Amino acid sequence: LDLPKPNFQENITPLNNEVEREEPKNQNLLKIQNLINDVNIISFECPGPGKYLLIHTRRGSFSSKILLEKEEINSILDDFSRVSKIPRIGGVFKAAINNLVITAIDSEFSGPRFIITKIHPQESNYL
Repeated sequence: LDLPKPNFQENITPLNNEVEREEPKNQNLLKIQNLINDVNIISFECPGPGKYLLIHTRRGSFSSKILLEKEEINSILDDFSRVSKIPRIGGVFKAAINNLVITAIDSEFSGPRFIITKIHPQESNYL
């Protein structure tokens, strides 16, 4: 008999040391994606709807020309909540995804606002 040999390689997934991470996939994140990818930016904050984002670098802080509306801010917060699997309950929300930590406040008076801080995997000089 001449039977075809089974190909077991089709069903084997290679083992990687790095687990695939789910990234937020949101159209509103496209507005802040450049800020997330810029290695010179330490953190940036949205002080509320219709206000310019504040960018913090090692050399100082400055205002950008990026504005976010209330729906866009809520969409970003919902996306971080979904990916991190931490629900938005109450007025304060804090979550971490990969090297980003978001701290947000839902305020009825001034609208939602947030700060995104980058955590760099560098060794500290002080330890």
